Amino acid sequence: MQALYTFSGISCAGALLCLSFVRPGSLWQVFVVQGIFLGIAIAFGAQPALVVVGHHFVRRRGLVLGIVAAAGSVGGVCFPVILAKLADVPSIGFAWSLRVVALIVA
Repeated sequence: MQALYTFSGISCAGALLCLSFVRPGSLWQVFVVQGIFLGIAIAFGAQPALVVVGHHFVRRRGLVLGIVAAAGSVGGVCFPVILAKLADVPSIGFAWSLRVVALIVA
């Protein structure tokens, strides 16, 4: 289980770092990096979390799965806000904001 989360964290950070080096105008690179690499990396981290929690808790399974799902939603709200705020700063830009988010994930 530890190996799955380690692989997921490193792969997510690596995929975000690769996404920051995508050339402007080449849409296929964005689809490959974000659709395939980042999708697989997130799947290795999210799926075991739901399965382990659902398997471990018997009595309050619904409550605990709701807490796990809510935690994922909080991350889904926070990271776009971080990206938007950093990308608006002219000295940082979009590429460096992706690299900052990759460091946060790592």
